[in-house]
Amino acid sequence: MAKKKSNKKHVENKKAVPKKIKLDDLEYIQMNTFCAVPPELFEQGKPNSFDIDKLYQYSEVVCSSPLTYLYWMIDNRKQVKGILWMTIDILSGNINVNVLSVDPEYQDKEVIPRVREKIREFKPEIEKALGIELTDKVVFSTSRPEAFAEAGAVRSELVRMEM
Repeated sequence: MAKKKSNKKHVENKKAVPKKIKLDDLEYIQMNTFCAVPPELFEQGKPNSFDIDKLYQYSEVVCSSPLTYLYWMIDNRKQVKGILWMTIDILSGNINVNVLSVDPEYQDKEVIPRVREKIREFKPEIEKALGIELTDKVVFSTSRPEAFAEAGAVRSELVRMEM
């Protein structure tokens, strides 16, 4: 008997390409402590204007201010993969970002604009809680101004000086 030719086309064995992990895959949870935030998230943003050990030591004091907003960015396994720590300047109406840090596996050029959008989402809730109107200005403290400039930020007129 003659073998019948198969009409099936040869299918190559392709390796599954892992899904690109995105910042949008993280859930933002408002918290009142730094206790479970991995120190690496603070260390990768050096230089810091604060002592990391003291931040953990005085976590509850820092977070007890109604002007402090701390968000953990957690993955689907409930691990902290990023942090957004903001304070509200009630005199200027600005939102000041003290720390924005994301695990390297989530970092790309879209982190800053995506977090800026998230802050816009939080703004009405913050205004309601504080009973004030905030400006649209978000002020970032950074040691990497070039990354923020690429994301559309402009250098502030005020520059921090140290003695």
